[in-house]
Amino acid sequence: MIPPQLHPYASLAWGIVSSVYKVVRNQVTTDQKLIALVGTMESVYSFVDAIQSNVAEKVKVLENVIKKIFAQTIECAMYIQEYSKQGGFVERTLRGMLKDNAGTIEKLTQNLLDLKKEFDSGVGVHTAIVSFRIQEDVGKILTKQTLLELAPADLQSSIIAECLPSTRQDVLSEIITWATDPSGVQNVLWLYGLAGSGKTTISVTIGSFFRDLGRLGSLIVFTRTLPEQSQPSKVIRTLAYNLGTFDPRIGTAIQAAIDSYPGFKDAKLKVQFTKLIVEPLASLPDLQTGGPIVMVFDGLDECGNPQDREQLLDLLGNHMSSLPSIFRVLVVSRPLENITNVFQGKPNIRTWDLEMSGRDVMAYFEYHLQDIQRIKLPRRRDWPGNEVIHDLAARSCGLFIWASTAVNFISKSPAKRLDVIRRGEKAPSAQSSLDELYTTALLDAYDWEDDMVEIFRTVLEVILVLQNPVPTSTLDQIIGLSDSEDEGSNSVVTPLACVIAHDPTLHLLHPSFADFLFSRERCGRDIWHFSPVICHRNVTQKCLDRLSNNGLKRNICNLTLSASPNGEKVPDDIAYACAFWITHMCTIDEDVLSLFEDLESFMTKHLLHWFEAMSILGKSRVTIPLLGNLHCWTSANFSDQHSLVDFVRDAWHFAQTFAALIEEHPLLVYHGALPFTPITSSIYQIFHDSQTCPTVCGGFSQSWTGLQLVLSHAASVESVACSQDGTRIVTGSADSTVHVWDAISGAEVLPPLVGHLAAINSVAFSWDGTCIASGSSDNTVRIWDAVTGTEVLFSPLGGHDGEVSSLPTSRDGTRIISGSDSDSAPSTEVETPLHGNENEIVSVDSSPDGTPNSSGSEDSAADSLSGSGERSDQCLVLSVAFSRDGTRIASGTSEGSVRIWDAVTGIEVVSSPIRLEGIVCSVAFSPDSSAIVSGSSDNTVRIWNVESGTALRPTLRGHQDTVNSVAFSPDGSRIVSGSDDNTVRVWNVVSGSEAFSPLLGHEDEVNSVAFSPDNTRIISGSNDGTVRIWDAASGTEVASLLRRHGTTVTAVAFSPDAHGTRILSGSGDCTVRIWDALSDAAVVPRPRRHGGCVGSITFSRDGTRVVSGSEDNTVRVWDAVSGTEIFTLLGHNNEIELVSFSSDGTRIVSGSNDENVGVWNSVDGTEAIPFLEGFKPESGLWVSPDGTRVASACYDGTVFVWDAVRGTLAFPLLLGAHNDIAFSRDISRIACASMDSTVHLLDATSGTELPCSPLRGHEGTVHSVAFSSDGTRVVSGSSDNTVRIWNSSSGVEVTPVLRGHQDPVGLVMFNSNDTHMVSVSLEKTCIWDTTTWEELTQAQIQRCDGLNDLIPFTTVLNDKGWVKDICLRRSITKVPPMVAASCMAACGKSVAFGTEGGDVLIMNLPETVSGSHETRPA
Repeated sequence: MIPPQLHPYASLAWGIVSSVYKVVRNQVTTDQKLIALVGTMESVYSFVDAIQSNVAEKVKVLENVIKKIFAQTIECAMYIQEYSKQGGFVERTLRGMLKDNAGTIEKLTQNLLDLKKEFDSGVGVHTAIVSFRIQEDVGKILTKQTLLELAPADLQSSIIAECLPSTRQDVLSEIITWATDPSGVQNVLWLYGLAGSGKTTISVTIGSFFRDLGRLGSLIVFTRTLPEQSQPSKVIRTLAYNLGTFDPRIGTAIQAAIDSYPGFKDAKLKVQFTKLIVEPLASLPDLQTGGPIVMVFDGLDECGNPQDREQLLDLLGNHMSSLPSIFRVLVVSRPLENITNVFQGKPNIRTWDLEMSGRDVMAYFEYHLQDIQRIKLPRRRDWPGNEVIHDLAARSCGLFIWASTAVNFISKSPAKRLDVIRRGEKAPSAQSSLDELYTTALLDAYDWEDDMVEIFRTVLEVILVLQNPVPTSTLDQIIGLSDSEDEGSNSVVTPLACVIAHDPTLHLLHPSFADFLFSRERCGRDIWHFSPVICHRNVTQKCLDRLSNNGLKRNICNLTLSASPNGEKVPDDIAYACAFWITHMCTIDEDVLSLFEDLESFMTKHLLHWFEAMSILGKSRVTIPLLGNLHCWTSANFSDQHSLVDFVRDAWHFAQTFAALIEEHPLLVYHGALPFTPITSSIYQIFHDSQTCPTVCGGFSQSWTGLQLVLSHAASVESVACSQDGTRIVTGSADSTVHVWDAISGAEVLPPLVGHLAAINSVAFSWDGTCIASGSSDNTVRIWDAVTGTEVLFSPLGGHDGEVSSLPTSRDGTRIISGSDSDSAPSTEVETPLHGNENEIVSVDSSPDGTPNSSGSEDSAADSLSGSGERSDQCLVLSVAFSRDGTRIASGTSEGSVRIWDAVTGIEVVSSPIRLEGIVCSVAFSPDSSAIVSGSSDNTVRIWNVESGTALRPTLRGHQDTVNSVAFSPDGSRIVSGSDDNTVRVWNVVSGSEAFSPLLGHEDEVNSVAFSPDNTRIISGSNDGTVRIWDAASGTEVASLLRRHGTTVTAVAFSPDAHGTRILSGSGDCTVRIWDALSDAAVVPRPRRHGGCVGSITFSRDGTRVVSGSEDNTVRVWDAVSGTEIFTLLGHNNEIELVSFSSDGTRIVSGSNDENVGVWNSVDGTEAIPFLEGFKPESGLWVSPDGTRVASACYDGTVFVWDAVRGTLAFPLLLGAHNDIAFSRDISRIACASMDSTVHLLDATSGTELPCSPLRGHEGTVHSVAFSSDGTRVVSGSSDNTVRIWNSSSGVEVTPVLRGHQDPVGLVMFNSNDTHMVSVSLEKTCIWDTTTWEELTQAQIQRCDGLNDLIPFTTVLNDKGWVKDICLRRSITKVPPMVAASCMAACGKSVAFGTEGGDVLIMNLPETVSGSHETRPA
């Protein structure tokens, strides 16, 4: 007889060998080598006889060899199935990919013979199984470290026992047969059964079996006792990790997916499944030739809650068929309703009800009790006897969990505890039987004295609601217990080892034990009964106590801003408390007042420490939903405690605003987020300390603006749209990419959608949210799967010969409308493009019912996809719209016409176009589809009858310039219009009169207007960079809801929810901003603001004042301490390019695009001299140290030097293009850095070149020059990566060329006493000792006291928003994205920023910050 433990292998070998032999024997042209292999396999018959004739001892010794023989036989048989091309896993088109058939057959045959020889000789030589699965070279194997970026769950399936020999043989054999049957069309098997019926043991056994065969791709075992690890959000990442470590080819493909998609952790499960599983597997055709790969998902019912696992169920139930045909998926769970609904009735899913098995439970007892007898009772060979085993099996009611718990319980004291179990009456049901067993285990665990009861309850109340498994030592730290054996949690869990595992981490062996303790009726005793609510409350308090009592502190990991965190960790107990205290708290719905003081104390003392710790844990964005939940919970439970509720709301706003910033570095919570927090917020007032934190003078803002998220692009945002369910945002950018974002966290949920070759002009979601359409200046429309990001079509929608400007979709998501400057607008459904458009299509709209599509073009045609295709007059179609009922299309054109089309036939409804006197810029249908409103360049708004084309109302006049945008209100009673006259007007449709006075506030053209879905508000976007919200009933501006971008607002939209709770705005400042549309926070306009982007900013030499120049044509001077404006300098009539103070601080110099240089008295702001003429745009501007000379270098090669005292031109020179100019301290000489690789030295009085000029030696453009303080030396930096030092009198180089840089040198400078010189390139900053001309080491730089005067010149703002001191090689702070800094200056311990929105921000850095350990160099 074959030993039970070998039965699964033997059974499968018998079945598969028999079927394969018949196939091969019946083939006429079978390869002789293949016949030989089958002949070798036939020896299995005699081999099995040998097993049966051998004594048990020999079989035991050679068990591993026997298993290998069976496994190798199975491997051979599966290879033959593929090779013979009948019934294999591989599609016919791939069969030719089986490699080196002859060599593979020889290896398989020889290995089988070697294994047989091992058995015959009785000596195991550890022959390895030969697989025909193709393997990569070892050098290509992906390291686990790389795959660990997937952050897989640790579900510890290795600690779960397998089925015992001779148990569940029928179930195991059936599953194995299903998994290895290549002809089966059902690639998913759902095995379901009651709790405790042994499902997980079967899963683990199947996993072990296929692991032995080298065919287990993944085994994931969920359990309710490990809720954090069993979250659905981790499943696909864990699956990818398992597959990647299983097969190096898969690992390499998954690594490529990780590299190309860094945001995978925040993506939806279907996106992860496609990007990390489906696409990598599809890229490996060789994988298809290797036979079955098995994936097991056990305990699906314990994976999160029903709502959380909906996405996972959808994947398992509806998308497993997208896997290669070689994959088999085993799903095991209880038959819950939501799981049953997904798996039943699917053609690719087989379902199987697992029945209870008393026989198998009896075998389980026999096996384990024999082991116990052999170890614990060696003299009692007849123990426990068949009668006892039958009795135990009967008591189990077929539950394996009962049997497992009973065996664990008995093993500690076999004779005594067996009698204890059998003492009671047999239970009438499975549940009552399990309850009696748990009662017995508890009674026998302790003496149950008062001290024991207390520690038992203290430990169990935590274990029962743990969100993530922890070691006993961590539990002791959370609870505050000693970790000794007698006093720690070990003293509780060790006696209960039959129900609680504690090595390596604590968790319940089965969730039924928690169910037992949570039911007073079932457990029967108060000391054993636990309330889940009380457990969560007590754990919450313990977490807060642990975090508050020396758990959290500032810079807990001793980090520096100058280096990225690299693997730093917080203690396990702190990590658990940080991650889960809110989860525990929000579960409590009774006696919540007892938590008030603990919560208030923690929030007001440690909130920022918590944000820091969450960043270290990689959970910064998780703080947003956590604090959102906490805000809902506190609002419901502490509604009368306004200060706490408001504080939690502030914390939520803080997370929404700064989570992305804090995610980059934990210390940015103090150095980047807190300084920019509204000064009236409770967070700022409690936590901000000007002695330890940077301070924005006057405060960045007074209160929260309602800005929830800022989505940053690398280029201007041209279009924005929101999915109908409000969960995602799609944006199109000038950098030719499409981005998809999570609307709550702001995380990118897909990698950038790349394919277009030019700017994205328009994006749209389909109404069902499944597709994204993008139109581009590359003349194509691309359709993307909104979940996975893959292109839906094999090629972009062509037919456009010009830019695609607008792309709405039909309501059912089946059709896309494209607008182009070509002559067609193609559809995803119609083969023939929509002809009639011969020029640029500017705007298109979609059909509500999904049947038609329309396009707008630079000709006069707007045809539906079913239209006639007739060409019409040549003109620009600026706008098109669909009627709400989908039957009509309207178009507005540059010839001043409105056309109305039948959306089905494409025939014009009105026989001749409606003619206007100006360009029609915008059209829109009324909600009932009976009327059209148009806005045009004749400054009018008009309403038309859809069927007749006649005017329904007299012309609506009032605007003084072009009407750019019109829209009906949702109830159709009003119309809103936005105009180039900077106004928004609201009209009564019935009377034709204005509902109220024009809505005034915008300072530039209004580009976009819209009504909110609930008809209560109007939004408008303007070239002035603002989004304004107006009360739709009164026309008054909701002053607290002013929104500002740094530049033109190109598009505005409300979120599609019933009340329009969020506003989306896209802008030329490269951002999309999401605002809380219902925020009641009062926004106080910032006083320190220009009317346009700040292009230049600088400090006075003494650091007391700041001067800024803006595109609003003004120069403003600010107090550097208070941040208040001192005065405005008026006179320029074009934007200011450059501003500067003289070294003595008495003069301010400004250079403007009006080609004038202004010189001002810095004391009173008056003009010191008349404007100096000759300044050219994009020129440099330099002021001599005493303010008497002003120099400018133009790209045309002209250098101007003005006498700033007399207001005259000292001299003009034509020396060629220059990059930099420097004055000597005594104002006697000027040095010019030339693009011709030379340095020119001039007499500052006459402008003549010195005899030694020009200085030659550089081999590339000279970018920077500077004089030493004594004027004897000149330093120059060049694009040849070198620095040269020259004698300023002789022009001779005074030191060898300095070669410390690997890229162009952009800045050179001496310190004030000439002891050191600094040179700066993009990649490196070098400090040179001017005595030895050796580069200083990092340690020498830190000890050097003579560098402080260089800091203002070497403090830079990089393109990522970081403020860095490149001289001392340290990071100081990072500017939040919503600041949109456009320029920066530094002086001493202060930095000033100009922004694209016109703000001037001055930040003071106290000594404790600028010189602190937290900003030390890396």
